[in-house]
Amino acid sequence: MTQATLDILFWCGVLIAAIVIVGIVAMVVRRIVLGGRVLDQETFTLSDLRQLHCEGKLTDQEFERAKVAYIARGLARVDDPDDN
Repeated sequence: MTQATLDILFWCGVLIAAIVIVGIVAMVVRRIVLGGRVLDQETFTLSDLRQLHCEGKLTDQEFERAKVAYIARGLARVDDPDDN
């Protein structure tokens, strides 16, 4: 291989590594900012939480907290149906 080819491969590797590092940093910052909370969307279901947990995207602790919050929110709606 020529020196130019090696230089291109080196800088492609550096670029890929930088992208991976930025992605990891973004995920850590997101987790810190959200505090482990799951998105509060009305269309988010308990089934979605289970799927995220099965895929390993939620730890056991995160899943349990999200499940409790989801169920509590649902019970609050049942107790006060006029509060939307």
